Amino acid sequence: LEAIVNLLMKTTRGSKMESGDESPVVLITGCSQGGIGHALAREFSVNGCRVVATSRSRSTMTDLEQDPRLLVQELDVQSEQSVSKVISNVIDKFGQIDVLVNNAGVQCVGPLAEIPISAMENTFNTNVFGSMRMTQAVVPHMVSKKKGKIVNVGSITVMAPGPWAGVYTATKAAIHALTDTLRLELGTFGIDVINVVPGGIRTNIANSAVANFNKMPELKLYKPYEEAIRERAFISQRMKPTPAETFAKDTVAAVLKKNPPAWFSSGRYSTLMAIMYHMPLWFKDFVQKKALMKKGWDDRLRNLRLLITLNQSIPTSITTTLFKLKHEIKHKPTVPWGMYVEQEMAPTSQVLMTTSLFLGFNRRHVVVRRQQSPRASSLRGLSDFASLRMQISDESPVVMITGCSHGGIGHALAREFSDNGCLVVATSRSRSTMTDLEEDPRLFVQELDVRSEQSVTEAISNVIDKFGQIDVLVNNAGVQCVGPLSEIPLSSMENTFNTNVFGSLRMTQAVVPHMVSKKKGKIVNVGSISVMAPGPWAGAYTATKAAIHSLTDTLRLELEPFGIDVIDVVPGGVRSNLANSAVSIFNKTTELKLYKPYEEAIIERAFFFQKHKPTPAETFAKDTVAAVLKKNPPAWFSSGRYSTFMAIMYHMPLWFKDFVQKKALMKKG
Repeated sequence: LEAIVNLLMKTTRGSKMESGDESPVVLITGCSQGGIGHALAREFSVNGCRVVATSRSRSTMTDLEQDPRLLVQELDVQSEQSVSKVISNVIDKFGQIDVLVNNAGVQCVGPLAEIPISAMENTFNTNVFGSMRMTQAVVPHMVSKKKGKIVNVGSITVMAPGPWAGVYTATKAAIHALTDTLRLELGTFGIDVINVVPGGIRTNIANSAVANFNKMPELKLYKPYEEAIRERAFISQRMKPTPAETFAKDTVAAVLKKNPPAWFSSGRYSTLMAIMYHMPLWFKDFVQKKALMKKGWDDRLRNLRLLITLNQSIPTSITTTLFKLKHEIKHKPTVPWGMYVEQEMAPTSQVLMTTSLFLGFNRRHVVVRRQQSPRASSLRGLSDFASLRMQISDESPVVMITGCSHGGIGHALAREFSDNGCLVVATSRSRSTMTDLEEDPRLFVQELDVRSEQSVTEAISNVIDKFGQIDVLVNNAGVQCVGPLSEIPLSSMENTFNTNVFGSLRMTQAVVPHMVSKKKGKIVNVGSISVMAPGPWAGAYTATKAAIHSLTDTLRLELEPFGIDVIDVVPGGVRSNLANSAVSIFNKTTELKLYKPYEEAIIERAFFFQKHKPTPAETFAKDTVAAVLKKNPPAWFSSGRYSTFMAIMYHMPLWFKDFVQKKALMKKG
């Protein structure tokens, strides 16, 4: 009887697919058996769609191949050739692609200080650049049809990044930022972009992550945490995860709406993580450490059960009252302000948000007031750096700063740290960009390319050999990348990530063993206020900074046991020359087709902060150095033009943020 019913269902559904060419064509990446993509493929098919299910190997989709309702194809999202071939095949066969689901992803577990950079790059290549390859390949077709939907699969872990999964969470933070930008840039062509954020879903993604972790070099600093790291990969799988089929039903129903939500979440922990999103850092860190940072595993089960009880005890009625959602979201995936387009804020919500801003119960403690730092006695006139070393106490902090080219934030930070009595090592890719610093006897100038592991290793060794210590590392080196995400060469995006993200990680990995041996140190990562409300034309740059913010949250937890402080410094609008090189590269490498009418607006976007009374870099440097040199520095510090405005924008609903961004930056000309 069951066989007959199944046969009838297949026949009915098959005839539904063949009944008209108006059935949506859905292309899904990452459809291996046991994963979210696999469940999505079946659910889209059940809903009458013509589904193309893809994975790196057909052997992982054998059951889908047996289903006559599905077209199965091999696709490696890391390969531009593979992507182009599959997109062409699908368009040739069906004449259209109506929905693209960027689901392909790999997990990466381990401490950030010891994961090989190559493993991190592979994760980003699949999760971030893979999605961008697919998007760039399908957008011209959707533009020609004046319609389409692109679904990017993020992760609920972005709401509160924790230890041991920092790389994976950073890739998803980048995806969230890229999705916000794509929604604005593609909306003008009638293309909807949807951020789907799974909670705890039953999948097999953790299996390969642990297998890859076991192949990595043996842990040194984190050997006592090895068992906890493996268990972290399976945490969502061991606490009653939502079945993938249930998640798929909710997601497909949302995506196939005529006006789909810009942001959709479903699954285990959705409510808990949404609330965690707006908790202060000290609270989030406390919960994460209690649950995940103890050596071994058995002692943590009680804490985890407490968290699960908390998640289950929050009635949907409470969250509905606060957020007054206009449409049904299943499995209590209550979302903080600014997450659903179809949303209006109830009076209770407005009061709660205003109170949170004043009491510090927002995501992070934002410092925007300028503080005057005490000046060190003048050290000018000394003949060389060696004599300077003799004039300063051996307790003077040694500060190493990347990205100190003239006219930038790093340049101003180098002078300000020096004025505060620190021994400063200023670095840049070329000494020619630091000629004025070389003339200052208080500073030691060194060439350093953060994209080169050899250059990083040599520079760190030189500093330790010369001064015996590095007390503060400031990861400031960065490049900006402007242009529409659909038309920027992928090589430009990869270069931006290589400098802004992997460059910071190379420096961190090189300096951490030394700081651990000293049982102290400070690592400062320079982010960006643009992450608070990602806008058009600067999506690649904003995504790198979203990744940096996420990585910094993880590093703060993972390095605290060794006495190392990790500080997220978030500049507002600060006067610098960062935009000059970005526009120069844009003019040389990007030939616009779809966005030609927006060319002037794109270039103006690069200089937006520079044309609206930016904070002088020297003022920003004074505020930042004063905060960093505190005995107990803040985990998060922001200063500069628009800091307050963007902190408020962070809490606004998406429809409002999109409205402001479109008015300011999306006009032709």
